[in-house]
Amino acid sequence: QNVRVDNFYNGLVATTSNNLNLDLLTVLNCLNDGVDIRTTVDAYIRALYSGGHSSGAALALSGACSGVYISGAQLVTSGQNFVTRYLGGAGIPSQIFADQLIADSAVVDGIYLERVNTIEFNNCWSSNLGTGKNFFIGPNATDVRVIGGKFYNCTGHGIDVRGANTSIIGSSVQDASVGSANIYDGIRILGASANGTSIVGAHCYSDSATQRYGISIEANATQTTIANCNVNGNVTGGIENLAPLATTIISNNAAPSGTYSNNIAINTIRGNIAGEIWASGGSSATLFKNFEWSTYPSVLWNSTTANDGRFALFLTEGGAGTERGSIDFNRAAVVTRYNTTSDKTLKTRIRTAPQAKSLEILNSTVLEEYF
Repeated sequence: QNVRVDNFYNGLVATTSNNLNLDLLTVLNCLNDGVDIRTTVDAYIRALYSGGHSSGAALALSGACSGVYISGAQLVTSGQNFVTRYLGGAGIPSQIFADQLIADSAVVDGIYLERVNTIEFNNCWSSNLGTGKNFFIGPNATDVRVIGGKFYNCTGHGIDVRGANTSIIGSSVQDASVGSANIYDGIRILGASANGTSIVGAHCYSDSATQRYGISIEANATQTTIANCNVNGNVTGGIENLAPLATTIISNNAAPSGTYSNNIAINTIRGNIAGEIWASGGSSATLFKNFEWSTYPSVLWNSTTANDGRFALFLTEGGAGTERGSIDFNRAAVVTRYNTTSDKTLKTRIRTAPQAKSLEILNSTVLEEYF
């Protein structure tokens, strides 16, 4: 308790220890790791300050350590501020609970979860302008829970999810992709191992106009749920979904073009389309229903004042689609045009109808008189 360790190769290495207590420990400027907890059961870490370990970790949990409780840790300016390590064999770090852990200004990685089973972060922080990851959940990490906290001001993705059963609840992710604007996302979900990700109530935004999407779901991620998140204020868009629609639920999220809800998938990357709504499983993509006679269920507004205004485009087939018709406003003629194949002006004239056929049509037509 209340010990300072400075300028050693490793500050503290705990191996095969049980009921380890570290309280008010300061570890600085070690050549390798500041604190490395290895194959330890029930470790209690309180008020740890560890930093300046340029080629090692400020805090490493390695091998078959389990039951690790961290309450108040400031991990700074190290190669990796916080890391879980696999040492081979059957044992991996597990049952880890971190509260108010700060990982700031890493040389390489802020929080790096190589292999772990069940770890929870409550009200934690990571900011990283180093060369590596800000918060990396590796493909061999399972059951990771991030509750609250802020993940901020980093060169890569704010949170990079590649493991199974990750939950992010009520966290703030801000200003990813610093130094390479519009390349990296607030939260990115990637890989077939990224199965069962749930993001609820997160706020993903960029005051510095650097973060590409608030949340990006890559093509091979499955069983993803995004709900009640605010993804306004990103460079390219709020939510990018490239994953299978049948395994993705995106609902009630506040985004640049409105509220995305009711189990629809959002894609904002095709051409110049700001937002798309896709539906599968026999559902309709959209429904506009109005119970008030004096307002419109749907409004199409093209605010251009110099050219013809386009309102709607009709497509069939897959891929980029085959154009079948459109609706636009012809400014020169001051008319709204319905450019579909049912328009007589789009049909090809073959010849003059035979006189007998013309007389037959005229004789069978009832004329009405108007005044």
